[in-house]
Amino acid sequence: FAETSDTANTPESLLNFPGGPQQVPPDLRAALVDILSNSALRGAKVSFMAQMVDTGQVLASYNPDKIINPASNVKLITAAAALRILKPEYRYRTRYYAWGPIIDGVLKGHLVVKGFGDPTVVTERLKKVASGLANMGIKKITGQVIVDDSFFDGDREASGWETEEAPERAYAAPVGALSLNYNSVRLLLRPDGLGKPALMQVEPPVEYVTVEGTVNTNRWGRRLHIVTRAGPDTTLMQVSGSIRPRSKPLRIARRIYDPGLYFGSALTSFLKIHGVEMRHDVVRGVLPSGARLLYVDRSPTLGEVINTLNKYSNNFMAETLIKTIGADQSGAPGTFENGLSAVRYFLENEIGYEPDSYIFGNGSGLNHVNKFSAHH
Repeated sequence: FAETSDTANTPESLLNFPGGPQQVPPDLRAALVDILSNSALRGAKVSFMAQMVDTGQVLASYNPDKIINPASNVKLITAAAALRILKPEYRYRTRYYAWGPIIDGVLKGHLVVKGFGDPTVVTERLKKVASGLANMGIKKITGQVIVDDSFFDGDREASGWETEEAPERAYAAPVGALSLNYNSVRLLLRPDGLGKPALMQVEPPVEYVTVEGTVNTNRWGRRLHIVTRAGPDTTLMQVSGSIRPRSKPLRIARRIYDPGLYFGSALTSFLKIHGVEMRHDVVRGVLPSGARLLYVDRSPTLGEVINTLNKYSNNFMAETLIKTIGADQSGAPGTFENGLSAVRYFLENEIGYEPDSYIFGNGSGLNHVNKFSAHH
């Protein structure tokens, strides 16, 4: 772990070898000395500990109990707690219901989607669901698409996210019980003829996202300005600037603001592509008692989910896990606070953390609400 501070350069002399330097492989010892001597750490707080996994022997350490902001290393703690509490074989489920009779291929009523927090649904998965529903013989839906994301509460952003300097970027996407593409959308920009507006396309193609403005094609180079904000039942992308005539197509990712409506809008688009006649009418609601289950979409196992979470350091997935743990331990709706409390209980009662020795403020490590040591 390392974070900036006003202290002097990190003194190499504080490097500790509990079993003696002779117990540390020479290449590891040399690497650690080299790192601590690096001028890049001047003015930084540093905490690390190198430990043998099989025996628990500590080979080397430096300020191992100093608590600092570990940033995305917090995801290791979130992942460990999720594996322990939810178990590696845990799978998310998204359920699709018919609320009304299906007669001669016509659903005379509403399609209801009940989400349970799956953070892994992407365009390809949702297209497969749409294909599966169409292959059941559903040719027309007369009613609405009702999205039920009540498994989580309505608090979309974890503690600390309010201080984010680039809140519209995809890495700061909101959490929802129904989510798609990590709750981000891509704007595809392709140059056209000189002096003409660039071609713009939203991926996936959803009515929920509204694009305003133009990007011109000219010789003066790329100058893009994109502002994304929440509008009434939409995510509004306002674009301006320019792009060169021979520029390669650009894909620019931005967060969306209402995960449930985004999910329902994309589902509607994909159902239409598969020949289902329906209008674009997506509303938020609660699963009615008389609805009939049509289809269940299952996520990969939690073990696979966590591989993706940690390989790409996905903030959205980490915070979704916190709410999932909260719902599992305290009942729906899952909340950030219930999830964080459950993880703290795990850390203190199963791992052995002292209650006042750390600060756990969110599951992703984004911004300055966490404090841990390398020993933790």
